[in-house]
Amino acid sequence: MAASAASESRTPDPPGPAGPPAGERPAFGEVGAGIQLAPNCTRILDDYGLLEEAKSLGVVPDSMVMRDAVDGDELTRIDLRDLEKRYGYPYLVIHRSDLHGLLLRACERAGVELINDAHATSYENTEGGARVTVASGETYEAGMVIAADGLHSPARKLFVDDQPVSSAYVAYRGTVPADEPRVKSVDLSEVVVYVGPGCHFVHYGLRGGAMLNQVAVFESPKALAGEDDWGTPTSSTPPSPGPASSSGTACPSCGGRSGGGCSTATRS
Repeated sequence: MAASAASESRTPDPPGPAGPPAGERPAFGEVGAGIQLAPNCTRILDDYGLLEEAKSLGVVPDSMVMRDAVDGDELTRIDLRDLEKRYGYPYLVIHRSDLHGLLLRACERAGVELINDAHATSYENTEGGARVTVASGETYEAGMVIAADGLHSPARKLFVDDQPVSSAYVAYRGTVPADEPRVKSVDLSEVVVYVGPGCHFVHYGLRGGAMLNQVAVFESPKALAGEDDWGTPTSSTPPSPGPASSSGTACPSCGGRSGGGCSTATRS
């Protein structure tokens, strides 16, 4: 949900009347797949009074397990429940659209004005704060403007005169229903990360365990070669999948065991 959010205060407050966030999309809707929120993030949701709703929409996993992408062996395990005991707030996984939805509802309840289909073209400081100009020519001013419109934001040049450098890695993200036969054996109380040479694969449960989220990341040969069409399903050539094992099926993108297979629904 790319946006340029104008706030009337330099001190973060719970959602309330302020300058309008400007979204580039014509309407707020479902986007992306899962996202992991560490205790420093869930603390903010709790400050806003939104943590319980977020927990009801997501999953609070018990552990994070690191596995070898080649043979599926467990490398190490982290007790995520200990994080809440130590920091006071849980580690949470949630679908991005569910997180966007609860924030949107909170803004609407607070009377925040939300503006869609507004592409930010420039930012500038003013005597009293900052100003953002959108493609239509309209301008918005506030004590502070938060440029959250992505890597290629026009605000970037105000801080550093450079160009983003590609990592040459592609991430395919997708979700599948947890009641599918190949997913039923997956422990959705775990965040599992398969790590291998030039690739990794992550899966965890979403929506109270009703869905399995999957992320396959690998180095793109075409990106390394400097070709423009890298990162598409037909142009990327991932490493050859490893043999299947009792740990699950081999990940077709990184060679690791996905437990539920890899769904290449979206790319980033």
